[in-house]
Amino acid sequence: MRMTPVALAVAMLVFTSTGLALADDPLRPPGASVSRPLNHKDETTALLLSLGGAAVVYAMIVESSSPLVVNNGLHGWAVGATAVGAVVLPSLGELYAGDRITKGMVLRAVGVGSIALAVHSANQPGACEDEPCGDTFVILFGVVTVLAGTIYDVAAAPSAVQHYNKAQLQFFSIAPTVLRSTTGLSVGAGIHGEF
Repeated sequence: MRMTPVALAVAMLVFTSTGLALADDPLRPPGASVSRPLNHKDETTALLLSLGGAAVVYAMIVESSSPLVVNNGLHGWAVGATAVGAVVLPSLGELYAGDRITKGMVLRAVGVGSIALAVHSANQPGACEDEPCGDTFVILFGVVTVLAGTIYDVAAAPSAVQHYNKAQLQFFSIAPTVLRSTTGLSVGAGIHGEF
C-alpha cells in the first residue's frame, strides 16, 4: 500500500508528538519528582506541531497537483483545502499554547489571498498581454509572505509556550497562620503570591 504524502506527514506528526508527551525530561535527575502544574505545556511539542503542520501543507501542495486528484475533478477542492491548511496548520504550535490568531497566520492569509487574487485576474481574458505580467509579481509576493509567515510561526512556537507556562505559574493564595509572639499565640492569615 502506497502512503500519500499527506497521510505520511500526518502520521509523522501524530507519532512524534505522542512520543514527546510520554518521554521523560532528560534534564531531570532519576527519581526526582515533577513539580509542574497540570496544565504545563512542552516547548518541543509546540515546535514539532508547527513543523508538522508546515510539512502537511507541503504534502498537500504536492498531492493537490497529482493526477489522481486532477483526473477525478477534485483539484478545486484540493487547492481550497491547501489554502486553508497553509493559513492554519503552521500555527499549530502557537494554537497549542493558547494563541488564537498569530502574526504568521495573518501573514499567510495575506499571502494566500494575494496569490488567489493574482491567479484569478491572470485567468481573465486579455488580462496580461505583455511580459513580465504584473500578476507574476503579486504571486511572488504571496509566496514570499506565506513562507515568511510559516518561518515566523515555527520559530515563535516555543516562546509562545514559555509565555503560556509563565502565565500559569502566576497565582495568589491565602492560608491560615498561627504566630508566636511575646504575648502568646496570634491567629491570622498568610498571603502568598507568585507573579
